[in-house]
Parts: sequence; structure tokens; C-alpha cells
Amino acid sequence: MNMFELAKNIEKEGVEYYQELARNTKSKQLAGVFNLLAEEENKHYNLFDAYQSSQTGPDTFEKRDIIASAKSIFKSLSKESYSPKKDYDAAYQKALMLEKNSITFYKNALKDTNDQAVKNIINVIIEEEGKHYKIISSIIDYVKRPVEWVENAEFNHMEEY
Repeated sequence: MNMFELAKNIEKEGVEYYQELARNTKSKQLAGVFNLLAEEENKHYNLFDAYQSSQTGPDTFEKRDIIASAKSIFKSLSKESYSPKKDYDAAYQKALMLEKNSITFYKNALKDTNDQAVKNIINVIIEEEGKHYKIISSIIDYVKRPVEWVENAEFNHMEEY
């Protein structure tokens, strides 16, 4: 299996897992974050699929400010009476591990290619996956200490990546 097939499998797994988390959470705000992450992973899948089909990278890649979008959703958590359950921690830890593993995979793939177009795509994806990692880390922080987390008006734990 080549790098593109592996990358597409990684991204597809991310889409499916985030969709599952969105379906299973009782918080519409957290569901919004998970759906946002699923959309992002799907964009990555489509990017790899397009390159694999045409052997040329896209002229542009729409980079959404996912951190700002997530911050906006997180700010609305204080208006929600949802109290996260710590038993979701394992699911969130799995999401964090998926992001970490994808970053590791892409960093290794970056070393294994000499094609500059492919390197450009991989660098964009590494940056994007790093942002996803930050968002999931923030969700884990929120689950561990929701009151303190929401009261932090500056959301310092959601710094730009």
C-alpha cells in the first residue's frame, strides 16, 4: 500500500471516529466540535485522493481557522447545562492518540519523499493535525475540570498552534 492509500485510510478512520463521537455525545456543542473535526479529516482525505488521481496538488487548499471555530463553540459551553462524564475520557484519549499517530505518520512520510508537491501537502496536513490535537487536548481538559475551564474567559489552553 502506498503513502496515499495509507494517508486516506488514516483520514477515513478519523472521519468515522469523529462522526461516532458526535453521535454519542449529549452535548450539542461538543457534537459541533466533533463534526467540525470530521469535516476537516474529510477535506484531508479528498486532498490525498485528488493528488493520487491526478499526480498534481491542488492550486489552493482551503485552510479553515479551525482553532477560532472551536473557540467559538467552546465559549458556548458555559451556556449549556451539560456536565461531561469522565467515562468518555477513554474515547477522547483514543481521538488524541489518532491525531498523534497521524502526525507521526506524516512526519515519517515527509522524510520518505523527494517530491516537493507531496512535501507541501504533507506539511499542510501536519499543521492541520496539530491543530486537531490541540482541540482534543482542550476537550480532555474540559472534561476533567469543566467549571474552571469554561470560566477561563481567555481560553489560554486553546492557543494558536
